[in-house]
Amino acid sequence: MGDADAPAAEAPGTEDSQGDTDVQSTGIGAGTVLKDRFLLLKEIGQGGLSTVYKARDLVAAKAGLSDPNVAVKIIQAAPGVDPDIISLMHREARRLRELVHPNIVRVYDMDREGDVHFMIMELLEGRPLSRVLREATDNRLPPARLFRLVRDLSSALAYAHKTGIIHADLKPGNVFVLNSGGAKLIDFNIAYPIARPVKTREEDTIVILARFGAVTPAYASPQRLKGAEPCEADDVFSLAMIAYLALSGTRPFGQKNALEAREEDVKVSRLPDLSWLRWRALRAGLSLSDSGRTPSVRQFCEGFCQPNPMALVRSLVAAQLSAAGR
Repeated sequence: MGDADAPAAEAPGTEDSQGDTDVQSTGIGAGTVLKDRFLLLKEIGQGGLSTVYKARDLVAAKAGLSDPNVAVKIIQAAPGVDPDIISLMHREARRLRELVHPNIVRVYDMDREGDVHFMIMELLEGRPLSRVLREATDNRLPPARLFRLVRDLSSALAYAHKTGIIHADLKPGNVFVLNSGGAKLIDFNIAYPIARPVKTREEDTIVILARFGAVTPAYASPQRLKGAEPCEADDVFSLAMIAYLALSGTRPFGQKNALEAREEDVKVSRLPDLSWLRWRALRAGLSLSDSGRTPSVRQFCEGFCQPNPMALVRSLVAAQLSAAGR
């Protein structure tokens, strides 16, 4: 399968610097000023289509703001880059500006200068969870720390779901662990709109374009891997995958993705350090059947992070009602 997680390059943070990129080779790099406003200071991350820089907002600095620094994510519209991806990035930025939550990175604006398209975001201090796990002892987190991260991520996802957005590609590289210990969701670029009975043309366009976005097989539900339209339970599955990985140092289905695991009837090994109540909640989140999976992140978090008999009953009842189509 190769590396299960993409490079932690999309993270708009300040401790994950990497080397030179193709974007720099075309004339964009430290010292460049975009739109006579954003001075690129240094590269702090890169991905397949984009490079992230720490930058200074010169207008904010002139106004005397105490912290004029931002993160600027650049996509170079070079030959071979699908124009639909660029269009999706602009459209998503407009939608993501409205996501204001303490556990979601702020997106301030989207602009372009010639063939250079860029997103202005909140600058974060910390590291992607993928890097945190690589550097941790046995690639695991202490349970108390993991529960805090799950609470933060559940709060962010529940808020996004309420506004009609599903992340659809949740993985350790898209979770940013702050120096303060909390977590923020990043990289909603392929965020998928929740289906509604009546869709506007704009929503239909987003649905079509979103199909160009990548899905990370190691963390995706079997339904997503089969091409089904994303739903809230798919984010629950990915969150449960991250939780299992962070507690055990291994993925629940080994090197197999969820679709392969379902086809081969692979069983998840219980984590002995988890209480029975927490394990039941985690196992329900990892259900390969969407009908047996906990349907919402709030219910998953309640059962996994704050286990009590009534929380477990509510989680199981919710899963049964979902299976019954109610």
